[in-house]
Amino acid sequence: MIPEYNETEVVSGAQTDRAYVYHAEYRSSTGHFADKIYQDLSCAVCLDDRYNNIFMYPARNDCPAGWSVEYYGYLVSADNNHETTQYICVDDEGRSVPGTGDDVLGGVFYHVEARCPTGSSLPCSPYVDGYELTCAMCAR
Repeated sequence: MIPEYNETEVVSGAQTDRAYVYHAEYRSSTGHFADKIYQDLSCAVCLDDRYNNIFMYPARNDCPAGWSVEYYGYLVSADNNHETTQYICVDDEGRSVPGTGDDVLGGVFYHVEARCPTGSSLPCSPYVDGYELTCAMCAR
C-alpha cells in the first residue's frame, strides 16, 4: 500500500510518457502462493536500529554465519514475458491485503524459478531446472 498522504507536483491530465504506480498482485496459479492469486501483496519496509546491514539472499532460506534471518520466503518478480528489473523476497506466508482478489491488472508478481538450459550461464548444480527459488532477508 502507498502512504495515505502524498506530496505530488500536479500536471494537468494523464501523460503518456510516464511510469505508473499500480497495486501489486500475486499471479502464480500454481506453487506456494496459488491460494493468493489476484490478491494484492501487502507492503513492508524494514527499519531496525539494531542492524547496519540488511541484504536479500536469493535461492536460500537461511543466512551466512554471523547474520540473522529476519524472514524467509520465495522470490517473486514480473513473469518471463515482461522485463524483470527487480526480484523481491516475499515472506513464506504470502501476506495479502484483506478484501482484495479481483483480477485487476497492475503490477503482477509470479514465482521465480531456476532455468538452466544447456549453454546457460546459470549452472544446474546446485539449482534444479523448473524449481521455485526461495530467499532470506539477512541482517547484522
